[in-house]
Amino acid sequence: MTTHSISAPGKVILSGEHAVVYGYPALVSAVNMRLTLSLKAKSSKKTTKPILKMPTAEYISAYLKQNYAVNIHSDIPRGSGLGSSAAYAVSLATAYLSLRGKPTKKHINDLAFQLEKSHHGNPSGVDNTACTYGGYLWFRKEHQQLHLMHQLPITKKIQCFLLQSGQPKETTKDMIAYVAEQRKMNPEKYKKIFDKIESITKTWLAYMFDEVSRHTLLEAVRENHRLLSALGVVSPKASALIAEIEKIGGSAKITGAGGKSDGSGMLLIFHDDKEKLTKFAQKKKLKMYPVQLGERGVILT
Repeated sequence: MTTHSISAPGKVILSGEHAVVYGYPALVSAVNMRLTLSLKAKSSKKTTKPILKMPTAEYISAYLKQNYAVNIHSDIPRGSGLGSSAAYAVSLATAYLSLRGKPTKKHINDLAFQLEKSHHGNPSGVDNTACTYGGYLWFRKEHQQLHLMHQLPITKKIQCFLLQSGQPKETTKDMIAYVAEQRKMNPEKYKKIFDKIESITKTWLAYMFDEVSRHTLLEAVRENHRLLSALGVVSPKASALIAEIEKIGGSAKITGAGGKSDGSGMLLIFHDDKEKLTKFAQKKKLKMYPVQLGERGVILT
């Protein structure tokens, strides 16, 4: 029996949260948390559904299950802003398109974006693109109908950590709407914050090209946290955790839309002493994930 395995990575936003909504750049990285979809052909195929050009996720799932034993395993925590739904969409798209030949990354990404749209309504496309191509992705929304995405020609692997600060009570949509409301009341203040966030995103870019030191980058990560706090998207609970991480020599920020009343989702942490950070997480009874940035995109075997 023929067996296929497709795996797609999760993703983190390194810099640019919320600012990206208003035309500022964001830098996104694929991480070594992966979703794997395995297909094992059934002895007697019962293909009754035609292969469509733009199917829904439900259609693809039904099609595959009719002809294959399907198994899904994921290391990507759901609902944490790490692209779990995009990794699933990319894996589904790859599985489906591979039935017709060897799909290109562009074809996979185009279909995965359609699947994400049917699920989320109006996604930016950055999640599925990061999960498809992997590595580091520079993203900017020039217009509602024009999103520019560029995979950086960089193979640098960077070690970091993710720590769950608690599930936000607010949705991503809630947090985006909150920032929009606050921005309307004080546009100049928010422009200054977004301009500074863009500068930090460009510091990341300079670090990728070995133009600034790791120390400079980690100071920028700390400043990024201050700016996100000024936007009101970091809860007191998450801010307290970040303050403690800084006290033990680390740098941290939220990755994603955040949350203001309880948890703020995953924290992206940089620390040179893994043991010290592990003890901190254990003391707080929080789940910590060592991760590597700049990982490969979707893989079909």
